[in-house]
Amino acid sequence: MNTIHLEKKIDATVSRCFSAFRSLKTLHRWYDSRAQMSGFRVGAEVHASYFPGYRIAVVIPNHLLVQEYTTVIDGIGVWSFVTRGEASRIVFDHLASGNRGKEFHARMFHWQGLMENLAAVCESRTIPFVEGAYVGRLPRGVRFATCDQHVRAVATRSRAAQGQGV
Repeated sequence: MNTIHLEKKIDATVSRCFSAFRSLKTLHRWYDSRAQMSGFRVGAEVHASYFPGYRIAVVIPNHLLVQEYTTVIDGIGVWSFVTRGEASRIVFDHLASGNRGKEFHARMFHWQGLMENLAAVCESRTIPFVEGAYVGRLPRGVRFATCDQHVRAVATRSRAAQGQGV
């Protein structure tokens, strides 16, 4: 099992961040505009058109959400919500055997984009990541607009670090 780990400070309450998963209307804004959900409880499912579909495995309101991915990718996603004053720290871990090689970096890029979208929606901003690519100005810390650019850059750095040149 390989883990993708991301953290993001969001200038919104934990309750607001957590509710972005609970509301289909809000899920459409930051996750997948064509998603369908059977509810927000253990065993409920979200079917998505571009991003992974999932089954909800654990819900501890305003603290923890665990998703078991059913389409597009394998593994589980663990979302933790931590209060930091008026802000929140969102911690995401994707544990999956498929998180390796180029696929690891492609998944990391997409999860980072979704985390940026979650922050934007919770902070009442325009989402920056649409169907796998950043549009407009890149968010702070993001260097590439597309997954292909990101994966190629990682591969180039890896070959250079191994002394293989570019």
